[in-house]
Amino acid sequence: MNNINEAIKQHEISEKDWDMQEDAFELYRWMERFNDKFFDGKLSTAVLSFEKTRCSTLGHYVTERNAIGVQDNINMNSVHLRREKWQILSTLLHEMVHQYQRRLGSFSDKEVVTSNNYHNKEFLTMTASFGLIYNKKGQRIDKPQEVFVNFLKEHGVEVTEEKAYDKPIGKSKLKKFSCQCTPPINVRVGNSEFSAKCNLCNKDFEEQ
Repeated sequence: MNNINEAIKQHEISEKDWDMQEDAFELYRWMERFNDKFFDGKLSTAVLSFEKTRCSTLGHYVTERNAIGVQDNINMNSVHLRREKWQILSTLLHEMVHQYQRRLGSFSDKEVVTSNNYHNKEFLTMTASFGLIYNKKGQRIDKPQEVFVNFLKEHGVEVTEEKAYDKPIGKSKLKKFSCQCTPPINVRVGNSEFSAKCNLCNKDFEEQ
């Protein structure tokens, strides 16, 4: 497995005419740094891919063999590769924790795998110790902590305060409209000029 993954890594970082070559080179270098710093060098080389996946996914670790039979594949969603560098690196470290779980931790527990409880207590404890605070859905819910911030700073990467979370936290900007049914039917739209009539109570939807 290591020979195959190392060969793929060398291929990715050396293909100068590949659009993702610079990204691959940089992220493989950070994988080595993270492995030494946070995992005592215990992780074998994971293969990086850059497939476009759904927008709500920043990256994912392939728990079994990927489409070409390779194990330990971390996909960094190409949709989100233009974020700030520290944000991309936090996603990479997130997925490396999943690799650790699969090879050395609770992913080897069949019950955990079948329940899809990947962001379990082990994950939350490990990532918190690395300076990244997540909820049980795997969403970062607080700004990066000192251990992560300082390690990145040692290598010339600054963590900024803005956009500190994986998903925006706050109230929805959609406008709520209700009819006069009992109970009322509620809809949320992004335009305050919305106009519609309920087919049940025959009354207009009114903004709440």
